[in-house]
Amino acid sequence: MAEAQRILKPDGTLVILLLNPLSNFFKKRHERPDSYVRNIKHRDLEKIVEDVSQFFTIIKKEYFLGIKDEELFNSRDPNVASLYCITAKSLS
Repeated sequence: MAEAQRILKPDGTLVILLLNPLSNFFKKRHERPDSYVRNIKHRDLEKIVEDVSQFFTIIKKEYFLGIKDEELFNSRDPNVASLYCITAKSLS
């Protein structure tokens, strides 16, 4: 996070997109032995937000993009939305 803060332009915006580990999409893929999702080490979203907030002011946190089978749809439901987005501004 320190490096992201260092290289971000003044008044720049940091956008972090993460797979949502609470989502059905994530859970189904995590069950597969050959899935890339099994390699994701940082799954605690609140801990990630806490770490980001040491260097940035959190502007928004949101769940979005529902995925079921081959269908994409709007969703803010943490159990359905496949992505979690953190939008932040530098503290300095």
